[in-house]
Amino acid sequence: MSEFLRGFEEYVEKKKPREKTEKPKRVKKKRVKEKKKIEVKLPKLPRFKVKKPSFTQVKQVMQKQLRQQEYQYDHVEHHDNYTYAYDLKNRVLYIWLGKDRKEVEESTWGVLEALRKVPSIFEFHVVGEHVSVFDERFGQFSVRFVDYNFSREESDFTVNNVAIAAKLNLSERSPIVVGDLDEFRVVCKKDLVGKISQLVATRVRKIPDLTELLRLQTAARFLTCILTRLPVVFIGEPGSGKTTALNSSLLKLLAIFPKLNVSVVETGAELRFPTGFNVHRTVCTYISTEEALRKAFTSERPDVLVLGELTDEVDIWMNFVRSGQACLTTFHSPDPQAFVRHISMKMNANALDFFKLIVHCSKTTDDLGRRFYAVRAVYFIDARNNPHLLSELSEEEFLKILEEDYGKRTPVVSANRLFDKYSLYMYIKANISKSISV
Repeated sequence: MSEFLRGFEEYVEKKKPREKTEKPKRVKKKRVKEKKKIEVKLPKLPRFKVKKPSFTQVKQVMQKQLRQQEYQYDHVEHHDNYTYAYDLKNRVLYIWLGKDRKEVEESTWGVLEALRKVPSIFEFHVVGEHVSVFDERFGQFSVRFVDYNFSREESDFTVNNVAIAAKLNLSERSPIVVGDLDEFRVVCKKDLVGKISQLVATRVRKIPDLTELLRLQTAARFLTCILTRLPVVFIGEPGSGKTTALNSSLLKLLAIFPKLNVSVVETGAELRFPTGFNVHRTVCTYISTEEALRKAFTSERPDVLVLGELTDEVDIWMNFVRSGQACLTTFHSPDPQAFVRHISMKMNANALDFFKLIVHCSKTTDDLGRRFYAVRAVYFIDARNNPHLLSELSEEEFLKILEEDYGKRTPVVSANRLFDKYSLYMYIKANISKSISV
């Protein structure tokens, strides 16, 4: 029975209908007919010439942009079509030339003409393509030309052009030359190692009156000591105004005594004098300083002998002082103590025996780089080599030292008048307001 049932179940299972599985339908791809491209021939457009904007239009756009950006700069000014924008925070001076390239290149100074036009810029330096200026109002700045590429080749060309215009022979034999051009004292230099041209241009300033550097009474005493044949030296750091103070003193002497005979010996023509006075200048280009001093002393017979800068001429200076010659010079030294120590070593003697007036000139610089010049003190040395501040002596003390210590020194004879020391001092004091301009 069980076998029968098992066989029956197998039979039923075989007779059951099978489930049909759905096959995925095939999707017929429709053939897309390619559309024919429609070619349309368009007429050729006429060619129009595009005009470049004129120089005046470009200049107007630049000025408009600058007006819109003026708030970014601390100070903006214009000089002769040049535009200057000062960035006091980053210490950068931006310059727009506003001129054609040809016009810039035809100028003697080239692109540096823009710096020469600003009266407050008294000094600028060029080292290759890098330019920096000193402005007496705002200090030191680096310069960027916005609309002009001042390359190293342009710098070489400009420095050579300035040297030629100043009649200077800048070459490998003479890589450093000094001269004057357009109210500037220029120093042109060729770096033979780095092959970089360099330029330092300093504006020649007006020589101040002596009464602007010293008080009236001190100035009168100072000139009296000079004409009493006391040797004078102006000391200070480089660029502290020593030569300016010396020039101011000589101009005041010539204003009071127009017939004074002055001999000047310099390595470079730095001192300035007006025409119409007995001033004999010797610039030591092809002659030594010692030889020039000897010839000036023996042949020109000066009332006042001036040496531009004392370096190695110590022995001949001592001989002139011993002879009673009125002598003036300058010397690089930071303070009187260092000057006395240095000169005493050179002379093998006490320096105060050969320098009886020491004028200490000073230069100060603030945080912005602005420079200020002044005569800090005038030291009067008596016969016992004791220093006195000339401004703090009373009139009686000053005349007493002059008579007792230097009574044998007769004042310089000038203007056909023979003075004693007291009358000379009173005459200078009465005429100290006279001045001459260079």
